[in-house]
Amino acid sequence: MVLGKGIRSSLFGILAAAVRRHLPLPLLMLKNRRAYISRDSIVDLLYRCAVNDKAANQVFVAADDNISLKEVAIAIEKELGVRALLFPLPGFVIRLGGYVTGKSAWASVLLDNIEIDSHKARTLLGWHPLQTKSEVLSESVRGLM
Repeated sequence: MVLGKGIRSSLFGILAAAVRRHLPLPLLMLKNRRAYISRDSIVDLLYRCAVNDKAANQVFVAADDNISLKEVAIAIEKELGVRALLFPLPGFVIRLGGYVTGKSAWASVLLDNIEIDSHKARTLLGWHPLQTKSEVLSESVRGLM
């Protein structure tokens, strides 16, 4: 998930809209981990690849960190100054609901882990995230307003 000012990530935008509208979200029991990277970190990694000879003929994947959708919703809540209506619902119930309604792909988006190992970029190029998780989330929410 790419985050930052001006980035229109569909999942992030959907969560922000749901929190803003006080829609109930079944995120309290979810323990999923999703990789995110800020726009500025992508630019920095691309620059390092362009100027560092060690990057020649290499493929890099990178993420600033991993975050749960529950953490994202709480950060949106904090930045917007509204209360997110989060409630517990077991993952299997969400998957069943997705299957019954023909929205299995959306259930997977909510429940599945998408993690990235940035070790290669960090060790070979000395790359590291430029902002903290809270800074990136705050900037992303402000960019939606």
